[in-house]
Amino acid sequence: GNRVADQLVEGMSYMDFLRPFTTAAFAHGREERKGYLESLSVEERRRLREGGGEQMVSVDLSRRNIRMIPLEAYLLLGPFVAKIRFSRNRISEIPVQLSRWSHISSLLFDYNQITQLPKSLGVHCCDFLTDLNASNNLLSTLPSTFGRLSSLTSLMLSGNKFSSVPRVLGECTSLKRLGMRNCSLSEASALGTLRLLESCALTGNRPLMHLPIELGGCTSLTSLDFDPVAFPPPEIWQLGREHLLEHLSLLLAARVSHSADISSLSLETLSIGVCRETHLTLLDASNNKLPTLPPCTSLLSNLTSLNIATNALRSLPTAVGHMVNMTHLDASHNHLESLPPVIGNMVTLTTLILANNSLSCLPLSTRKLRLLSVVDLSSNPLSQPPADVATGGNGGEVVRYMRALYAFMSGSPVILSRCGLLHMPLALLQTPGSELLHQLGWYSEADPLEP
Repeated sequence: GNRVADQLVEGMSYMDFLRPFTTAAFAHGREERKGYLESLSVEERRRLREGGGEQMVSVDLSRRNIRMIPLEAYLLLGPFVAKIRFSRNRISEIPVQLSRWSHISSLLFDYNQITQLPKSLGVHCCDFLTDLNASNNLLSTLPSTFGRLSSLTSLMLSGNKFSSVPRVLGECTSLKRLGMRNCSLSEASALGTLRLLESCALTGNRPLMHLPIELGGCTSLTSLDFDPVAFPPPEIWQLGREHLLEHLSLLLAARVSHSADISSLSLETLSIGVCRETHLTLLDASNNKLPTLPPCTSLLSNLTSLNIATNALRSLPTAVGHMVNMTHLDASHNHLESLPPVIGNMVTLTTLILANNSLSCLPLSTRKLRLLSVVDLSSNPLSQPPADVATGGNGGEVVRYMRALYAFMSGSPVILSRCGLLHMPLALLQTPGSELLHQLGWYSEADPLEP
């Protein structure tokens, strides 16, 4: 009995170590009960437990300085042992013989030195295992078979070395409680498939700056603990869990509709979490407090309609030049002082709303917007195009005027027909050395195409 005592436990004999196992094994007539239990189907065994027809036994070997679990421990446990606690020991490895504990419903291995869980955990221990605690170990991955734990409802993995929530965890669809505090997580999208999740603890993961949009599908979630994140923005999560989940649910639904409405939320930033939804074709971010649009806006290259009206924008980033599919842009009621030249890349633009800004002129690149039909430049101190062109609301007239202005500045013949002019533009008339009669002639033929 003393042959491995020194290797296993400090300060107790080998027989003392095995006593809890032998007690649990024989206290209820091990052989007779095991034979009876194994004659039942999995469903019959489950109903027996739920109906209280078994007298369940717990084995507690916590705080024993145990270094390894001997084979005898796997052999002696009877079929009515439901819970085993190995908390706060020095165990570094769980042998594959764990498969012999197929009847266990609760396993506690927290506060040890375990580096990996055996694959047998998901192969043979999946019938009744509902509670697994492997917190405060050295785990960085979960076995590929872990998703087979179909009855698992509670999983504690806090204080390990995970860099992300393992994707295989998303296969544990019965999971209701998850603890992954202090794991250095930077990514957690696998949580989105846990539709029955009720409680999730993610505090202490400083690299985690974005909560996954997929959490919006966890409709049973009643408790969610996390540190401050960039997405969703503070304006959302500071309002509480319900507002947070509603926001995530909205963005999750947008993956189907390709349309997202994040208006009137007092947002001060358009977060990377929204910009990563590259499938979006319609985005309404109006009536917020956005002072600028981030560079990551360039990811939204599939947008056809963007509403950023009634914000605090003073300029648009060059990133908007990547929105080459845009047909409708509303940036009215901001503080825009200029537009970036790359706006000319929006060659599919048909509607441009820029009313109530501080624009003094449009960039010459707007001459490329040949499909522009509706434009609103009211309540801007514009000098180019002149007021009679700008206030007409005709996008074609504005584009033709900007083309004429570009031609004039480049020394080419100027065509000012069909520009909506009520007066001859003084800026052109007062330019010395110009061939005015030729350049300002009212041509009746169609405008020539630019190179």
